[in-house]
Amino acid sequence: MIPCDGGCLRSTGQPGGTSKNAEGRGACGPCVDPVWSLVTGPLSLSIHCIDNGPRRVDSLPMSSRNHQLQIRVSESQKEAIRTAARRAGVGMSEWVLARLFPEPAERLTALARRADADGSPAAWAEIIELLQRRTRVDFQAAVRDLQVEGLSRFTANYLAALVEETADRLGELPPPWTARVAPLPSPWFGTELRRVREHLLLSAPVAFRRRNLFVDAGVGDRV
Repeated sequence: MIPCDGGCLRSTGQPGGTSKNAEGRGACGPCVDPVWSLVTGPLSLSIHCIDNGPRRVDSLPMSSRNHQLQIRVSESQKEAIRTAARRAGVGMSEWVLARLFPEPAERLTALARRADADGSPAAWAEIIELLQRRTRVDFQAAVRDLQVEGLSRFTANYLAALVEETADRLGELPPPWTARVAPLPSPWFGTELRRVREHLLLSAPVAFRRRNLFVDAGVGDRV
C-alpha cells in the first residue's frame, strides 16, 4: 500500500481520507506505517498510526493543542521507536511525547538553588516529587543538564543522592555530573538524637550513605 501523501489532510483537515474507522484509519488507506499523524483537538492530543489508534495525552498546555503534524519515518526508525518504548514499559505515543517534552532540568536546578539559599523544605519536597514522576523514558533528559555549580557541598550531594537513587530505581545510569560531586568530608545526620543516628548509620538509603548523608528521606519519602 502506498503511504498517504498528505492530500487527504489538505483537503479534509483529517488524516487518512474523508472518513475514519474506529482505529483512526481513513478510507484512502494511508496513515499507515510508517507515517505518524499527530492531530490535536480542543481537549486532547491524539496520535494515530503509532499505537493502532488515537490516544489521549493531557500533559501539553491547552494553547498548544490547535495544530496538526505529519512525520514520515522509515520502517527501521519506527521499529527502533517501538523497541525503545517496549523497553521503557510505555506505549509508543507516550515515548515520543516524553522525548519531545521532558521535564526541564531548569526547573530542578531552580528548586535546588532555592533549597540551597534558604533550606526550603517545600523546594526539596517538589524536587522529590518531580523525581518520583520520572520514568525510564524521560529520566535522562530531565536530569542530565542539572547545574550544581555554585551550590553548597551539602545541597550538591543531597541532590546527587536523590538523582542516583532515582537512577537505581529505574535501572538507569546516573548522569555524569553526579560523579563530579565529591562526597561530604564528614558525616551529616538529619537528627541530633544519638539513638536515631545509630539507626541511620544502617538504614539510610545507599545513595545517601555513599555521600556521608545519613537521613531517612529518599525519593520515596518527603523531607
